[in-house]
Amino acid sequence: MLLLIFLALLLPASLNAQQNIAIEQVSLLHDYWSNLYGMSIDGNTAYTAMGISGLQVLDISDPANTYPIGFCDTLAENHYALSVAVSGSIALVGVSGIGTRLVDITDPSSPYELSTCEQTVTPLAIAIRGEYAFEAVGDSGLRVVYFDDPADPFEINSFDTQGEAKDIVIDDTYAYVANGIAGLLILNIEDPWNIFEVGSYDNRTDFNDIDVLDDRVYTANASRGLTIIDVENPANPRLLGEFDTPGYATGVIVADELAYVSDFRDGFGNFFVIDVSDADSLHEVGALHDFSYIGEIYKKDEKLYVWDDTGLNAVDVSNPANPNRVGRYARRGNAANLTLYQDMAFVAMERGGFQIVDISNLARPRELSFLNLNARVWDVAVREDYAFVAGGDNGMYIIDVRNPANPSPMGRYTLGGRSSVTDVEISEGLAYIIGTANYFGIVDIEDPTNPIEVGWCEVRAVSLSTTVNNNLAFLSGDGMSIVDISEPTSPRHISTFETRAPVQDVAISGDVAFLANDWEGLRILDISDPNSPQELSLFDDSLGMVMGVSVRDNLAFVVNDFSGISMFDVSDPNHPQIVGSHDTPGIAMDLELMNDNIIVADYTNLGFYNFHEREVRGQYDTELPRTSVLFPTYPNPFNSQTEVSFILSNPAIVSLKVFNANGLETVRLWNGWTPAGVHRLNWEASNLSAGPYYLQLSGGGVESTRRVLLLK
Repeated sequence: MLLLIFLALLLPASLNAQQNIAIEQVSLLHDYWSNLYGMSIDGNTAYTAMGISGLQVLDISDPANTYPIGFCDTLAENHYALSVAVSGSIALVGVSGIGTRLVDITDPSSPYELSTCEQTVTPLAIAIRGEYAFEAVGDSGLRVVYFDDPADPFEINSFDTQGEAKDIVIDDTYAYVANGIAGLLILNIEDPWNIFEVGSYDNRTDFNDIDVLDDRVYTANASRGLTIIDVENPANPRLLGEFDTPGYATGVIVADELAYVSDFRDGFGNFFVIDVSDADSLHEVGALHDFSYIGEIYKKDEKLYVWDDTGLNAVDVSNPANPNRVGRYARRGNAANLTLYQDMAFVAMERGGFQIVDISNLARPRELSFLNLNARVWDVAVREDYAFVAGGDNGMYIIDVRNPANPSPMGRYTLGGRSSVTDVEISEGLAYIIGTANYFGIVDIEDPTNPIEVGWCEVRAVSLSTTVNNNLAFLSGDGMSIVDISEPTSPRHISTFETRAPVQDVAISGDVAFLANDWEGLRILDISDPNSPQELSLFDDSLGMVMGVSVRDNLAFVVNDFSGISMFDVSDPNHPQIVGSHDTPGIAMDLELMNDNIIVADYTNLGFYNFHEREVRGQYDTELPRTSVLFPTYPNPFNSQTEVSFILSNPAIVSLKVFNANGLETVRLWNGWTPAGVHRLNWEASNLSAGPYYLQLSGGGVESTRRVLLLK
């Protein structure tokens, strides 16, 4: 039952020096990743350890069209998800330097973290038997985690393998460990509380990966290729046969008397199908070449999944003599920079290309397109129907974005070897380009099909980004350089303000410049005389590495790598005061403002946040509220019940709805005419499944969204 209470409660009218601006997450868009380290397949679903991007869940029902369906964003802040194994509704994820995290995957589209078995080791591979997880943890050997209660896992045993445990396969009695240069180690694990060595095999090469079928162990054995070991007598394993692949064997999987081996040589990956029916006469049946670096192999039915530097490749092996690549889930890269245009966000991926996202509804952002440029993308700027992309050594790409769902490359503008392009800013038909070799150039883009350089100059410091304001360009990099651009044909460097740390970004408000000054913090300069900028203040209160800055009115917003978002009252630029903060799940690299929302390129995700004055219970003014907003719920996360409150500046017909992670409406909490003021209700959610939900208040000219997490 819903209890709606109408109160004449109002927000405080002004800020003070406390953190009294609330920053709340609205939604996250994932699918930003660079490397795959481990994968576990369950039916048509693949659970992948994506390094710093955490756990990603993929639908692989159609190998030609693999796509993401879920993620767990709490896994890998400043750490890497390196391995994953699935047991029923639980995924165990090995995280570097942290240990094992348990994730509820009852709903694969909304996985969420349950618990952590904290260890100072790094699980490189995980094998599960019942409620026991056996983990290969590199130089630390073998660890056993007991997770009968997934909310409270704990380590029960360890075993020093005297090598580098890289992979592990288990059965009811034995664990077979790929033990690096120490070879193969066989352990009795019948009683997980009492593990002991049974046998070993060492041919003095690096055992990287392992698979077991019947009484044979198949190993990817570095420079020796495929090695087959008879373990019928585990106390006395013996060599049965070897097949020397041309390079460095990295992965192996066996099925139906065929071994599939990945191999790396001279910068290229190869994939071999080897007939292992007769260990005395191993021979190649088929092969697939032209991969980049190639890692482990995973199998589902007659499809193999092979990771290389371009992404996750699906290979059809129904005809072993002619393996055929039938699909690729392309590596996207990480969200490093962004710009907004109309109701779209254009995201520069650090490795690969750029993405266009529909942000008309911040609660449910959706990708419109991804364009793979096969190059590092440093920055993107948009003018009307065209995007201009800083592509490093490849110059500046010009992309037709009139159809955002299908962006079309028009061409490239290069600097003829003088410099690579690392940033671009657009203003009034001109592109302002910076690059390496101290280059700053101005390009006429009135005709995007025929860009023409109109002027350039050499600046005294390496630059990272540019901000154009009136007749001046402010270049960040080794300090902040100022260039007079009043005459585009002859730009003139006029001053440089030197700093110890790199300046990552610059924002201008009137005669004041705000510098994202990396590890030095937020630096504020008086630029009323651009020939001689003067420092007003420096805020370095352990912000971390300040990567981006934006200013609106008397508020400055900065993003700080692992610390997330910080907000400052800069009404007195000589004494900035922090008034709000929020820790984002990834590595905050850049930000843009849209109304009362902050959009963050958070490396592993694109984050959407709302900011507003905090509600101070019991202390209210007597005037009507000046804004309408949906407040954060309390408690959050919650178990079955939480309080929902919102404020209206004017009476209106409003609705308050609840959506699940798939965007489907599950509950309508309120719908109808509502007077101005603060309103509260209790939401009883015991009939819903656990996971994230989104509350959306709309009507009367307001749309506000909050994310909540229901636990069971």
